Amino acid sequence: MLEVETGFRNVFGHDNVRNPIKSPPGGLLAVTPDLYRQYLGFRRQGLGNQGVGPMQLTSPGLQDRADKLGGTWRPGPNIRVGVELIASNIKR
Repeated sequence: MLEVETGFRNVFGHDNVRNPIKSPPGGLLAVTPDLYRQYLGFRRQGLGNQGVGPMQLTSPGLQDRADKLGGTWRPGPNIRVGVELIASNIKR
């Protein structure tokens, strides 16, 4: 899943939302703590949510959970939340 989503890279997605923090067409924007904070501010203003990190966590609930575990911008918490979601879906 990581390989398909991001090629193992810690990047923003490029969904068509008004949030200006996203990968450009044909390119990739690396996730950094500062860019993630900017993205989060725009998300909270209602400008849309975007895939973030290696697992491309898209929903605010998943991003918030990863933030509580140490930060959506960090690969460890990002991957953990993504794998928890997959495991939950398999179990269900």
